[in-house]
Amino acid sequence: SNRFDVLTPNGLKVSAYGTEFNVKAYEDEDKIEATLAKGHIEVTEIGQPVSRTLRPGEQVVYYKNTSRMEVDKVNLAVETSWKDGKMIFRRANMNEIVQRLARHFNVDIKLEGEELYDYNYSATFTTETLSVTPTGKNSAYKMYSDRT
Repeated sequence: SNRFDVLTPNGLKVSAYGTEFNVKAYEDEDKIEATLAKGHIEVTEIGQPVSRTLRPGEQVVYYKNTSRMEVDKVNLAVETSWKDGKMIFRRANMNEIVQRLARHFNVDIKLEGEELYDYNYSATFTTETLSVTPTGKNSAYKMYSDRT
């Protein structure tokens, strides 16, 4: 069978065999995620004999600091929505939402009000854009979402 390998920073190899999958590996995050939608993938820490084989609907999370891998079932609609131009959040904490939105729109986001971080949120964003308007001197801005 034809194999396609993805090598991530921090030493993971994801081998895909005729499949649909996603790898999320950012330098500033303490974990790497590989999610399988169709087919099968094998995830191996480079230089280590242990690997994990995923079934459709599963995700492996590799923790960089401990070199630990965990496999769990996930909601594929949430994990692969980006390919359909959507961002789906289900019971996500505000840190995760801010991080994903900041990456998506290539902006820094600062929220006021610590109580916002005490809750989990569910939302779906489609074809969203941001309008930015200055609120005063020293480069302070307010952002508004354009509903299209």
